[in-house]
Amino acid sequence: MTITGVYFILESPTTSVFQTLVAHLTATYQPTPLPRWSLEHRLMRETAPSSSNATSTTAGEEGKTAAATVAQQPKYLQYLHLSHHPGKSYVCIKAPQDGTAAAAVGLAGSPKEGGGGDNNDNNKRPAPTLITIPHTPPPSSSSSSSSSSAAAESGPNPSDELLQLLSSRLAPLWTHRQTLVVGGGQGVGYEMEDFRVRVGEVRQGGVQSARGVLVEIEWVGGGGGGGGMDGYDGDREDEDGQENGDEDWETGEAVIKAFWQGLGIKEGREAIRVPGVEGRDGMDVARQFFEVLRLRG
Repeated sequence: MTITGVYFILESPTTSVFQTLVAHLTATYQPTPLPRWSLEHRLMRETAPSSSNATSTTAGEEGKTAAATVAQQPKYLQYLHLSHHPGKSYVCIKAPQDGTAAAAVGLAGSPKEGGGGDNNDNNKRPAPTLITIPHTPPPSSSSSSSSSSAAAESGPNPSDELLQLLSSRLAPLWTHRQTLVVGGGQGVGYEMEDFRVRVGEVRQGGVQSARGVLVEIEWVGGGGGGGGMDGYDGDREDEDGQENGDEDWETGEAVIKAFWQGLGIKEGREAIRVPGVEGRDGMDVARQFFEVLRLRG
């Protein structure tokens, strides 16, 4: 089985959480390095509805009042690209947090008990809908002219087209709030025993100082570990091709939490059994990253 958990820790103004984690992992486990990784996360907020679209209510009509409140709460669109899940990007829309159905553009499924750091909040919220968008990486500077020609013939990058569409024709509907990145080549990864761990400093836009640290912990369930990771792209199911069941998730969640506690980090947002996880390839990991990077409140 393969179970993953994601954590986000705010950076300390006095000590480097990133350096502390890396030093602990390398000194304690003497791990095998994994390929470096990067992340891009964009958050957009639905444009506030005009007063003419708001539902009118009267005092005492609790049902209508609740409906009007929900109708005026904005949705949030999130875009995510992870370099260790190549060939795709992920998009989701978060519906208002009242139990209403999620909007349809991008994370599906039903809430599961025992979710991440905000357990009660996770259990009340519906699972958003998630879609994948093909992502074609730009050719490297060392690529041959034939490779560049092939890339040109393959057409525009769908992920880039989506972002351009959101910033142009759909700009009246969605307002950009923030862009978070783990810069190319700055995220580190390690393989140790039954775990693969990735750590990266998160920065916002052009800001030089780190906003926080992302940690992805993958437990391979006692099998499938070891042996080098040169060809690993992070997109896999259980060893027998089956989805993880509830018992697998319960076991994996306990193991990941125990591993996290062993790192000595007391604070942080946690995302493991978030709404919609099913145990399949990169979709679950995307849900977890969306959860820890979403705005609170």
